[in-house]
Amino acid sequence: IGIFQNVVNMAALYGIIQIALQLIGFSGDLWISGHMILGYNWTANGTGLIGSTGLHRAHAFFIEPSTYSQFLAVNILIYLANNPRKNIKLIVLNALAILASMSGTGILLVATGIIYFLIVSRDRKLQKHGLYSVAIGLAAVGILYVLANDIFMSLYLRAYELIGGSNVSTQMIQNGWTTSSVVSRWRLLGQCNGNPDCE
Repeated sequence: IGIFQNVVNMAALYGIIQIALQLIGFSGDLWISGHMILGYNWTANGTGLIGSTGLHRAHAFFIEPSTYSQFLAVNILIYLANNPRKNIKLIVLNALAILASMSGTGILLVATGIIYFLIVSRDRKLQKHGLYSVAIGLAAVGILYVLANDIFMSLYLRAYELIGGSNVSTQMIQNGWTTSSVVSRWRLLGQCNGNPDCE
């Protein structure tokens, strides 16, 4: 587990560096031929993540950004289950990397783990860590809303798609499949009614 966490921590740092390099005009993307999956997973143009800046989503050395965010989420949950106060810096590092991946999958996985801590688990320590995590998470959301509203709204709109809060057909046309969540893409494919040109 220690080896796993150290590797994911390095990936977290690298993913954040990928975004930082793009912001100053360099490409920090690692491409492993035959391993990475090219497609809508790699771009976020038009999301308003940082103003109108279009960025490639952070992925470190993972096959694509959503897979990256899942490993980060598992890493965060391991830290939360053990000693969150001692590992707060590493939790923040992994949380920032999830934001850099622009993937809701990791956020949903962390939220599911925290719900388990609070509701399912009978372990008082886990319940305490779950409450601690919720308090820190709400504070972080508030800070993000005030200091980085573009990023907050981008994540909010992605989350809103989960309950059908966007016109996915329009979004597909405007964004070329680059920014919609997988839920929206599944919903859109359901609207195709077997039309191969649509799919």
